[in-house]
Amino acid sequence: MALSVNAKLTRAAEAKVDDMFNRQYFEHESPTGVGPGDLADNVGYEYLMIGENLALGNYEDDKALVEAWMNSPGHRANILRPHYTEIGVAVKRGLYEGRTVWLAVQEFGRPQSDCPSPSESLNVEIEADKNRLDELSKQLSPAEEEIRNSRPKRGPAYRQKVDAYNELVRLYNTLADETEILITRYNDQISAYNACLQ
Repeated sequence: MALSVNAKLTRAAEAKVDDMFNRQYFEHESPTGVGPGDLADNVGYEYLMIGENLALGNYEDDKALVEAWMNSPGHRANILRPHYTEIGVAVKRGLYEGRTVWLAVQEFGRPQSDCPSPSESLNVEIEADKNRLDELSKQLSPAEEEIRNSRPKRGPAYRQKVDAYNELVRLYNTLADETEILITRYNDQISAYNACLQ
C-alpha cells in the first residue's frame, strides 16, 4: 500500500532536520530527549504508531538516498511496514561537524483516526452501573436476612417485606442484564480496536 503524504508529518520531519543541524547531532532522540513521538505531538499529529528514518551524507541524487535506505534492513522495514499509512519527508543541505552535507528525515505514522478508540462514555456508563449494582447488592443481603428472620411468615407486613425484596431483585437483575449488554458492546469495540492495530 502506498503511503500518503501528511502535512503534519512533513512539518515534524522539517523540525527534525533543522534541530539536527542546529544542535549538531544525528540520532533519533535529540540531546534534550525529544524523539519521533514528541515531534508528532508538537505538530498535533495524533498517532497509533510512529517511526523515523534518518540519512546523512552526500548522495548523488534522491534515487541514491532511497537505495541507501532500502539497502539497510531497519530503514527498509520502516519504509515497507504495512502498518504505516502516512509519511512526511524533509531533506536539507547544511553544515554538520564542519562539512556541508545533506540530512534527510522520513517520519512515518498511522493516525489515531484509522482505528476508532473504544467509547469512553460507554466505559463511564458501565462503571456507574457497576457501582449501582454494588449498592443494590448491599441492600439485598439485609433485606433477605430480615425476611428470613421475620415471624410470622405471613400477613401484610411480611408480604410488604417480600414485595420490597422482590422489587430490589428485579431492579438488580434488570440492571445486571443491561450492564452485561454494555460490557459486551464495549468489549466488541476493544476487539475491533485491537484488530485494527494488527
